[in-house]
Amino acid sequence: MTNFIRLTFVLISVIALTVISVPSASADNPEVPSLGDVVPIQQSTVVGWSSCSLIDESVSGVDLCFDPSVVAPRWIKLEVSGPAPNADLTGEFPSGWGIRAQLPIQNRGTEQVVIDAGTTILSFTTAKAVVDVVVDTEVIVPPRQGDEAGYATVTALFDSEDLQPGLNDIAYVVNPGNDIVESNISNNSGTLRLFHPSAYPRVVINEVILPEYVQLDVGFLEGYTITVKGTNLGGDMTRGISFETVFKNKAKGELGPYQSGPLKQGGDFEFTTVWPAGPGTVTVDQSNIDIRFQDESASRFGPYAWASIINTDTSSPTDLLPLVGEGYMVLYFALEAIGNQPDYFLSPMEIGSEVMLSGSNYNHHGPFT
Repeated sequence: MTNFIRLTFVLISVIALTVISVPSASADNPEVPSLGDVVPIQQSTVVGWSSCSLIDESVSGVDLCFDPSVVAPRWIKLEVSGPAPNADLTGEFPSGWGIRAQLPIQNRGTEQVVIDAGTTILSFTTAKAVVDVVVDTEVIVPPRQGDEAGYATVTALFDSEDLQPGLNDIAYVVNPGNDIVESNISNNSGTLRLFHPSAYPRVVINEVILPEYVQLDVGFLEGYTITVKGTNLGGDMTRGISFETVFKNKAKGELGPYQSGPLKQGGDFEFTTVWPAGPGTVTVDQSNIDIRFQDESASRFGPYAWASIINTDTSSPTDLLPLVGEGYMVLYFALEAIGNQPDYFLSPMEIGSEVMLSGSNYNHHGPFT
């Protein structure tokens, strides 16, 4: 019998498998750590946030800039479009796949600015092409409020053919044609770190093996095992994947959580969970189960924070942490993860994990709205 998990082809032994979406779970707020607990790790060579996201009271008029780091009042959001399992149906990417990036244009000045439709507001120079961001409708970027820059979000489209394999350092210029009069242009350039879409891991379940029959008595369930096999069809992972087996019968709940190590491209995995005989309230449809899985970092940091984390110079965390506002806890635990495993963020989010089927035990998701 065949079915689909997260739009991925699956071969099921004996019994059907389904997937459902669930809301993110929240845990109690963790205790705020002290800055002295943070281990400084050089994760990025990106610079420029101090001249973009930090407010200079002497600046008036319009002061546009772009900051991809966690210091920005809004963080960047990256998504893969195409080929499989997320086919690009928009025609935005000539090669059939690429990266759709939602980026905040900031204004540190005292006056709002109206960007007319047809204006090139950002220009990126990759190793292969120039990628311009041209607004298709009028965009209003508000002025700063207190110690926070105003911002508006624009979308950049990076076709796979315009990027090199792996991690790209891409130079950018804000307001490249000087179409908007600014009082300060010293902060109009910088670097964005972006992975080629082929670098994104993509985990699929190939087979789920269940017993053909489980005897159900009143209040008693025979023991049985569940075996799950799968493959990483995408790029190499530098983090693990968390799996859980969930019964549709809510009374039974989760069974046998499993954590894989980092999976290389083409890497296979297999795990078996055992449910012993004993009392239970499982109904006859207990065989309809969900195998849910997601990137370890999605559970720890939410689905999009990683993109701003890799664009943050973490070499001086004692200077950086007081500046990140709502993202303080995200950055702290990111620094902790890097300290324990320096390559933790050197692979992008696994495709499909942004759906957060398993929810999250973290409730400091950073500024995305």
